[in-house]
Order: sequence, then C-alpha cells, then structure tokens
Amino acid sequence: MPKLKLLILVNQGEGIIERLKRTLKTAIKLIGMDVIFMVIPPNLKNFFDLFPEVCFINGEGKDLVFSLYKGLRKLRGSDVLILDASKELKREEVVLALKERENVLFLNGGRWSGLAKVLLRDVDYLIRASEECFGKDLRQVFKKAKELYGIPFKEIDDKALLL
Repeated sequence: MPKLKLLILVNQGEGIIERLKRTLKTAIKLIGMDVIFMVIPPNLKNFFDLFPEVCFINGEGKDLVFSLYKGLRKLRGSDVLILDASKELKREEVVLALKERENVLFLNGGRWSGLAKVLLRDVDYLIRASEECFGKDLRQVFKKAKELYGIPFKEIDDKALLL
C-alpha cells in the first residue's frame, strides 16, 4: 500500500504561520513527519527556517491550481492528502478522508473547502486535468478529471460533518 503524503498549498503568507504550526502538529500526530510537503511562492523563503520538518516545493507564486500541479508532479507514486494552507487541518476530516476508498473532495457551499484526497492510481490524471484548469477552483480540476478520464470522486460537504 502506498504511503499517504500531505501536500500543503501556500499562496500567501499573511496570517497563516500560527495556523500552519497547529496544522503541522496535527499532521505529524496523524500521518507522520516524513510525509509533509509544502508548495510555497518564492517570497516566503522564511518558511525554511520556520518549518524545518517540511520538504518544500517551489510554487512560483502562481495560483492554487498551479501549486497543486507542481506538488502532485513531485509526489507521484503516493496517495496525496491536499490541504489549502488557509485552512486548519482537522482530525475528523483526515480520518474521514482516510476511510474513503476513492478520491475525496471536501466542499463548503459548493466550493472547495481546503481538503482533498487523491489516490495513487489517479494522481497522473489529476496532473493532466490541472494543466487545463490554471486559475480555477480545485473542484473544477476534479470535474475536469472526471470528464476527461472518468476519474471518480466523492464530494463531502463540510456541513454534513457537523451532524
């Protein structure tokens, strides 16, 4: 079974440092330390000193889908848990994502809420779909992958988690 890797997508550095510290603490407890990767824009080089336990990927400062594209290309060969850095990682959501045997996209009000899981077998298809979706929402990438390659994914609304 391939090892799960956490891919954190960072687009801006304003006010996310404390949230990232909490997220990393949770991630290390749940999935381990050697599997955390972060895509950052070039202007956030100070993250190297702040988060020495993370492997960094240059995101070139473009949009979130481009960061996803760069990150997934580096993490081929693994299941990938994707997290938007503006969202804090919650234990309940990770456990739910890990239980699912298919790709999962968490939504809030019809838009990506900041957490998704991609299975090893579908990473390459998601990379190809993301090439056509730069500048769009991650949900559009998943829809494009389904449209082009028949990649199934389950949408879970955050409101359903509260019940």
